[in-house]
Order: sequence, then structure tokens, then C-alpha cells
Amino acid sequence: MPGGVALHRALGGSRLLTADIRSHGVYTNAISGNRPIRCADRAVNTYLAGGPLPPADRTCTP
Repeated sequence: MPGGVALHRALGGSRLLTADIRSHGVYTNAISGNRPIRCADRAVNTYLAGGPLPPADRTCTP
């Protein structure tokens, strides 16, 4: 997490999505056979489809 937080701080205007899980990365977590983190998937998919970033950093619940 410290590296991710440092990168987030270095990238002005970025958003940090976190979840209390024992896995690296929360986007498409289900592909690895883990429980999906739907709020992270929705936020990233919306952004990749041309939508806005979430208004603030977000902690997702698994």
C-alpha cells in the first residue's frame, strides 16, 4: 500500500480505490478467482468508457 499511496500523491488529480482484501489490486479481482469488488470495477469501467473519475478516493467493501 505505501507504494500505491505514494504514486497516488505524485499523480495530481488521481483517485485511489482501496479494499480490505488480501490481494494485490482490486480491479477485476474476480478474474483471479477472488470475490469481485464491484464498486472498483464500476468506477474503473466508467472511467475507461470515457466517464469521469470518482469525485473522491474510495474504499470499497468486498
